[in-house]
Amino acid sequence: MPLPGNISTRVVTGKYLDPKGNPIAGQVIFSVLQVLIDAAGTTILIPSQAAATLDATGAFSVTLPVTDDVDVNPLNYLYTVTESFFGGRTFQISLPTAGGAIDISTLAPVPTFALVYLLASALLWTALVGRVAAEEALFNTSTPTYRGVNLATFTADVALIAASPSPMLLVGVS
Repeated sequence: MPLPGNISTRVVTGKYLDPKGNPIAGQVIFSVLQVLIDAAGTTILIPSQAAATLDATGAFSVTLPVTDDVDVNPLNYLYTVTESFFGGRTFQISLPTAGGAIDISTLAPVPTFALVYLLASALLWTALVGRVAAEEALFNTSTPTYRGVNLATFTADVALIAASPSPMLLVGVS
């Protein structure tokens, strides 16, 4: 059954591929966690989900009510988006009225990693440098593997900062 004509909608599209370019199987689930009421007071939209199943190419398309529609109360609510597949995320988006179809990549947050700084004593630093050397000896330089793990499937940034007086090891994995 279609929504009342005074509730504006917008098409959200997207495509999910693995690092090798293969399509991902799964769903993208859009959840509204609060009651929505149209301004005319004739329709109540209960908290619900709209699941978009990824097709054989990893793509989806779903039509959803926009979140900034002045004909819907409350104004400026959010969708909780759950990427229901291995490695998927959960995040919140607003879906503005302006424009035509919109790709989810323009709405989703940009993935980041946390940078953690740890101070190490000279004794701990010496032990850490020895451990890094031992781990480096296990690294297979002829193929991109480490302890049997294919390193081509993730990105890592590692930096050893040996500046006096507090050497640090910085590791970030995304």
